[in-house]
Amino acid sequence: MNIFQLFFLIYSTHGLSVKVNRCYNCSETRDQTGTTLAGSNCFEPQPESLVSCSGLCLDEMSFDWAINGRQIIKLERFCAGSTWQESFCESGEASGGKYKDCKKYCDGDACNNDLSVGMIGKSLPLESRSCLVCANDDDGKMESKSCQDAENIEAEKCPLYLSEGCFTAFSALSIDAFELVENNGAHTEEFHRGCSAFVLESDFESISREWYNGQFAKARREFCDETSCNDKFIDIYL
Repeated sequence: MNIFQLFFLIYSTHGLSVKVNRCYNCSETRDQTGTTLAGSNCFEPQPESLVSCSGLCLDEMSFDWAINGRQIIKLERFCAGSTWQESFCESGEASGGKYKDCKKYCDGDACNNDLSVGMIGKSLPLESRSCLVCANDDDGKMESKSCQDAENIEAEKCPLYLSEGCFTAFSALSIDAFELVENNGAHTEEFHRGCSAFVLESDFESISREWYNGQFAKARREFCDETSCNDKFIDIYL
């Protein structure tokens, strides 16, 4: 490097500095009951998950209403580079389920520290509601159906990112479509209730689906938008 190149480099970078933020870096997956299925300490981020970043911070929250009836919420926080984008959500349906994926960028030290990514697109002020919450799968044993009957299930206050309403869901899986549909010959059943990230256009949906491996599933989802309205017995024969 000659003297002229050195002088130009010093002059062009004079007074410039690279902004460094700290961003939370974590991942956690929960179901509608608040049970952690994977990861940890992301819905309530901890100082030890802060990392240095040369750009923006980003939160991503994805919602899935699987065909088995369970609603899954995955939250990820990380560094996002320097390209700013407006907050947005994308939603759709796949494999008999529903999904919604939301992203929110922020610029500032440890700014991705809340759950506001889950409120994108919601009308303010958000309504506070409660729903009956439970999850029950029998793992093929057909024994416990404590979530099917709401008699002993307590209502819980809904987090704002699950504030669309209340839901109930039932699913059954069999290797024989005829046995499942005609004779209720399921070898696994699941029952779920909770606060919902999704709205159904009608009060309920019924789904039947056959997979390439010969398994056959039927499912039913119900939705309501009043406090603790998901308190009805789940009738598997509807």
